Amino acid sequence: MNKKLKPFFYATLFAGIAFLASCKKEPASPQPPTESVVPLVTTIGQPVGSASTASIGAAGGSITSPDGRVTLTIPAGALGTATTISIQPIENTAPLGVGLSYDFLPNGQKFAKPVTVTLHYTDDELAGTAPELLEFGFQNAKNNWQGKANLQVNATARTITATTNHFSRWSFYASFKLQPEQKTLPVNQTVNLQAMKLPYTEDPDPNNMEELLHTLGEPKPVADADVSNWLVNGEASAANSANGWLTGTAANEKLYHAPAHQPAANPVAVSAQIHTTRGYFTVVSNITVVEDRYFEFSCYGQSFKDLEGSINASTTAGTLSIFMMAKNATGNKIPSLVLAMGEGFKGVGSYSFGEKNQVACTTTTYPYEWETMYFEKDNATPKFGSGSVTITSYGRIGEPITGTISGTLHFQRTVDDVTEHLTAPVNAKFSAIRNE
Repeated sequence: MNKKLKPFFYATLFAGIAFLASCKKEPASPQPPTESVVPLVTTIGQPVGSASTASIGAAGGSITSPDGRVTLTIPAGALGTATTISIQPIENTAPLGVGLSYDFLPNGQKFAKPVTVTLHYTDDELAGTAPELLEFGFQNAKNNWQGKANLQVNATARTITATTNHFSRWSFYASFKLQPEQKTLPVNQTVNLQAMKLPYTEDPDPNNMEELLHTLGEPKPVADADVSNWLVNGEASAANSANGWLTGTAANEKLYHAPAHQPAANPVAVSAQIHTTRGYFTVVSNITVVEDRYFEFSCYGQSFKDLEGSINASTTAGTLSIFMMAKNATGNKIPSLVLAMGEGFKGVGSYSFGEKNQVACTTTTYPYEWETMYFEKDNATPKFGSGSVTITSYGRIGEPITGTISGTLHFQRTVDDVTEHLTAPVNAKFSAIRNE
């Protein structure tokens, strides 16, 4: 997915869901607190970026992950001697995982006193769930997951705190979640929304009784009796609404219908109330409705909309190409823009201009031709303008690819040893349905 999905807090604009992520004191849910589950085995997440490292000894200390998201606080007396402590971000393969996982190193390290783990969360990370519904678990030697609940939530500081007596691959995950938590959907299309829970059984690790860990199973739908009050932008669903509408008789899942045109309030916040043993919680799925297809760009003070265009992308080959062109010529020039990414494309994310990621466009007034590459005087090595291509959604086949281009392009022309060099801002928006 991201990089720049609309923020989760957008949903709070609607008074009808002002109680988002709030908890009411209610009788316990009829769902049993423990269940018979089959331990869920997942792959080990691959490293994401570099690790942060610090030497911490008997006096204690702290260390924060490179992304600033997780902080380990080791109290005095937890370690007997100076130890090299590292946090390596990795892919999150935990069921209903939230954000990245973290490999706390050295793996298997034990502590005489509990280590505090603090998650600094964002609204985007909590899409589809609530901070009070997060739990903290690790992937054991059998590659299944064991976790613990009853974490400390500080809504003002936007932190969630847990403790552990040993190091492993740890992750925060949601015990309940509305899925998909975020979605980019073309107009007139539908998406199925389902309230899911993470079943677990109280199954303490005999080698670590103090942590009272439970074993996690495969996520499954929440019972119909425990889901209610589905809303669209804080209001009861109404057929053919400009914001879209819901259908379906089951209480734990609904089919969202995107309207024929992009709604004024976008993304659309679809919410449901879930009854848990901890009370009632409102969870929200943010659905961004987009036109089936659009291409537009501006450069050197000129704007061109309603263009023809195509997108070809392959995460396997790591390539992305985008082409857009006006339907009619203006004088001798046809306004157009092309992007060619030769390697490194991985889907949702931001990609900087460079040798393997170049943009060029044609405008209808002089100077006509603009591109990312340029040359400095007496230097044969090419330079590249600053800027980036941002892919905001990269769906499956039949779903949209959307994104933007923003940066600086260059025009260079040399006549009689005199070089004219101009720069101009370029901005573009695009969306098309994946067909491969």
